[in-house]
Amino acid sequence: MNKIPPLTLCLFLLLFATVTKSQDKIKVDSLENLLKLQHDDDSTKVDLLTEIAFELRGADNNKAMKYSKLAIDLAEKLNYKKGLAKSYAAFGWASQTDNVNLAIENLTKGLKIAESINSNSDIASISSMLGTLYLGKDKNEALRLQLHAISLAEKTNDKKDIAKFMTRLGLYYMRISVYDKSISTFQKALEMAEKNGDEPSASKCIQMLGLVYNFQGNYPLSLEYYLKYLLQVENSNNRLNLFLALSDIGVLYSNIRDYSKSENYHKRALKIALELKDKKKLFMCYNNIGNNYGKTNDPREIEYKEKAFKIAKELNDSTFMAFSSRNLAPLYVRQGKIDLGLLHYKRALKISNNKLATSGVLLEIGNAYFIQKQYADALKYTLKALDLADKMLILNLKVDIHKQLSEIYAATNDSSKAYLHQKLFSQINDSVRNDKNTKRIAELEYNYKLEKEKHTLELKQQKKDTEQAAIMISLLIIILFLSLFAVYIYRSLREKRQSNLLLTEQNAKIEKLNAEYLLLNKEYIVLNEQLKLSNERINKELELNQKSMTAATLKLIQNAERDALTIQRLQKIEMHTVNDGKQEINSLVSDYRRSSYNSNWEQFEILFEKVHGSFYEKINSSYPILTTNERKMCAFLKLNMSNKDIANITFQSEEALKKARLRLRQKLQIERETNLTSFMQAI
Repeated sequence: MNKIPPLTLCLFLLLFATVTKSQDKIKVDSLENLLKLQHDDDSTKVDLLTEIAFELRGADNNKAMKYSKLAIDLAEKLNYKKGLAKSYAAFGWASQTDNVNLAIENLTKGLKIAESINSNSDIASISSMLGTLYLGKDKNEALRLQLHAISLAEKTNDKKDIAKFMTRLGLYYMRISVYDKSISTFQKALEMAEKNGDEPSASKCIQMLGLVYNFQGNYPLSLEYYLKYLLQVENSNNRLNLFLALSDIGVLYSNIRDYSKSENYHKRALKIALELKDKKKLFMCYNNIGNNYGKTNDPREIEYKEKAFKIAKELNDSTFMAFSSRNLAPLYVRQGKIDLGLLHYKRALKISNNKLATSGVLLEIGNAYFIQKQYADALKYTLKALDLADKMLILNLKVDIHKQLSEIYAATNDSSKAYLHQKLFSQINDSVRNDKNTKRIAELEYNYKLEKEKHTLELKQQKKDTEQAAIMISLLIIILFLSLFAVYIYRSLREKRQSNLLLTEQNAKIEKLNAEYLLLNKEYIVLNEQLKLSNERINKELELNQKSMTAATLKLIQNAERDALTIQRLQKIEMHTVNDGKQEINSLVSDYRRSSYNSNWEQFEILFEKVHGSFYEKINSSYPILTTNERKMCAFLKLNMSNKDIANITFQSEEALKKARLRLRQKLQIERETNLTSFMQAI
């Protein structure tokens, strides 16, 4: 008994979940190069990290999670809410293969943040992603989220997002086996994508329509969409999508029992899987080829199914192990190990969460019981398979079910029911596998070959046209170059003659200028000698004045000490003098101080101005409020005199001098930390 392999179609759905987003390596590389140039930790860097994570999803999930985690950390640091929502979504979307619960948790975080800032586009996008993940947990919530995403996209009139979310809604209906709604949804999404010029979304819808029609057993229509998709991916040279297209068509030909063509497509897919070194895709290919060999009683069935089982163990994935066990079950049945075959079938039945897969397994369990002549169990499982197939409108599966039911009823001598199911088998089989469909499939294959040849010829013609255009352009460039070269030679000769005339004139001017330069140089030498003598004279005068200044300063200090000693003596005399004499002596002391201070200062000041000529000018212009005595104080500080020397010269006590310095500091507005002497020496 030949039966549709629903497992193969369901296995495709399992693998499709990991490759729904075709990766464009050039785009990822371009984004990563932009990231290297982004030195600032800002919102732009968050957006780049998030975009790379989304692009990597399906191709390198670990790397995608790494980038999205970096985006989350930076977005939290910047308090960039929109970026944080997208970052959590990227992390969740990338982690779905390894941990669906973790994926849902992170997508939910992103959704809450997007809702808190009323970012409708992000709310819609994350809701749609969550809807895809909820399909295996809560179908009602999955549908609500997808419809909510579409509703938000319609409000913002984002046609690209509407098409994308409609495609995911179509996948939802396909996964729950509501194929009529799945088809209408994909067709709406396809129409929108084509209208918007969104080729990737349109291509995805074409692929999915082919898959749904294959599920339904509408093989001509399925092949029509599959071949459209194949032509597109062949032209785009996308190896991943080409693998899916070849696998799809291989399954379709297996369903219509054209195992030779099926094997051809599966082996082309196998070649790509080996190039990609992708174990899951290799598992799929080995299973598909093994199933075909099983239907033709080819002993190579065992070889390929054992290869698939070995990969399943290497993947350490319970789902793939169950699929592999399910594929080995018919082998045991044909070998007469019915109980072992049933054990594998029932193990596969436990993990199946897809009606199509479940219906196929139930049918084969019924067949195993039928071989054992356990007709009651055979009937029970086959009727269960029919119930599911009726709900899903899977015609090809119903053909095999009705045939098996006819055989069971015939074996149990229920001729009326055996006849009924034989009749139904014939009717459905004629509608699915009739000559008209065969002819239509042949036409589609012929049209595909014509389209492919047409495209090949167009490419060759384009290449030829390009080469001819390149030759013509090259000739034009050569002619243009020669023309330009001739013009260049002519202009060069003309410019050379003009240059020679100009050079002669310039030489005459240079000779004249050279004579003038020699005359000026002689004058410069004379002036330089004069300047040198003048500098020497000024330096000698400055040196002499400096020495005189030092001597005057020393004399000023010595005179001050001598006068201070004289005054001290007079004061001692005053102590031993009567009142009338004291007054005379005090008057004499005052006059002596005044005349001594002024006579010592005049000679000193003349020399000071010669040595420090600009000092008084700067002091007077910057601090016009200073008194004469304060300006004298500034001069003493400029010469770095000690407080004792200044006190002797000015006939002040050290206490009075401290007060005078404080008043001077205040007028000069100098901070406490600034040394007054250093300040004066800097002027």
